[in-house]
Amino acid sequence: MAPCSYRIFGCFLLGWLGLLSISGHFAVTYHFFHWKKGTPFADDQGIYNGLTWWEQIENGKQLTRNRKFLTVVPVIDSLAHNRLSKSNALLQHIGCICAGCCQVPKHAQGSHIRNQC
Repeated sequence: MAPCSYRIFGCFLLGWLGLLSISGHFAVTYHFFHWKKGTPFADDQGIYNGLTWWEQIENGKQLTRNRKFLTVVPVIDSLAHNRLSKSNALLQHIGCICAGCCQVPKHAQGSHIRNQC
């Protein structure tokens, strides 16, 4: 009964699904929040073309509720993944790297870095 409780969809282990979740979250949020500049809306008349979405949130103010929430989500996802992957060190390391890469651009020192390039 125990080995069956760790399997979902018949062949995928929960650890691998957690890794897929973390790496998917990392790829999507990093691209849209920290790499892509501007907004998808045409009615802003180009005033945000030089800023990433993360820099646009709360007009660039640090440590607001929204930013704290968006910072904590990858950490909680990573902790849940580490719990699911149990003793598979490779999965845990890859998950921690993805979560760490999601955290670095969110710090105040990472703000407006892409504008200098």
